[in-house]
Amino acid sequence: MTGFDRHKDLLGGQSVTIFANGADAVELWDELPISRLIATEGIDITFAATFAKDTQFVLHGVNTAPPTGATGMKARMGVGVGCAASTGFVTVYQLTGENTYTATAVNAADFSGVSKQYRLVIDPGSSSLKVYNGPLLGTVALTTPYLGGFMGLRSNVSGSSPIISDLRSIEH
Repeated sequence: MTGFDRHKDLLGGQSVTIFANGADAVELWDELPISRLIATEGIDITFAATFAKDTQFVLHGVNTAPPTGATGMKARMGVGVGCAASTGFVTVYQLTGENTYTATAVNAADFSGVSKQYRLVIDPGSSSLKVYNGPLLGTVALTTPYLGGFMGLRSNVSGSSPIISDLRSIEH
């Protein structure tokens, strides 16, 4: 018997944009949870995106404590993929502190402002994120065990926004 991958539309055919009004503006979608154990169960999603420079798709969002003196929790990007601020290269970001991220470029061409189709894959049992844009752009080791969270969008530049559409989970 032959098995077929099934695509599950996660946005109901809608496109989504976040309009940033400052640094580290993150919007997490509580209706789009990802596996509580990403490395154990894996994840495989595709989406079309137009990234401005310094905007990202949040594959895994977290809520963290606010800066000293502030109150409440703040949504942040735990793991994300988007275009780097200075180069526009497709880059994987991992949270290391308040509004600080390790950034690993997976290509050497400016993809900002251009609609592209992306696929993000973490194989079950793996701790590496594969980023595709047709061909494999690169693989980045995830440095922290990411538990729970929601997908979303991030913009680190006021007035710049990513546009995401056709977000689908591939169920194997």
